[in-house]
Amino acid sequence: MYADTTWRTEIYAEAPENTTLEAFTAFGIQREALNVSSLKQDTKRPQVKYAVMSWKPSLGEIGRHIACVSASDSTGVDSAEERCFILDVQVDAFNHTTKVTAGKPYFVDIPSPDQFVNCKIDATCVVAIYVKSTV
Repeated sequence: MYADTTWRTEIYAEAPENTTLEAFTAFGIQREALNVSSLKQDTKRPQVKYAVMSWKPSLGEIGRHIACVSASDSTGVDSAEERCFILDVQVDAFNHTTKVTAGKPYFVDIPSPDQFVNCKIDATCVVAIYVKSTV
């Protein structure tokens, strides 16, 4: 991810029987200022709630970061595990791939062959493609 951009992911947890999910707690290994939205009820699963976890690193936070989240239920019990994400913050050195034509949008960054994209089998991966519009 690039500095001064916002990373977001939905996090889901299921509460044990006879309890409800009360909160998600996000924390960064280097005290990153992680945010978690208010809990929302999953419409198809009554014991499941979700929230959006986000972080917007600054230029001073270039490098690798670990962002984690845990869940707690109405009895005060925390989840037995945490979900963690490794986030590699980079300077926004865009790979300009097209000629800028006045009045038309253009691609400002497309992964080039030397950029490593790691997407494991049976995983869902997102590759950002940035477009700038002069309109």
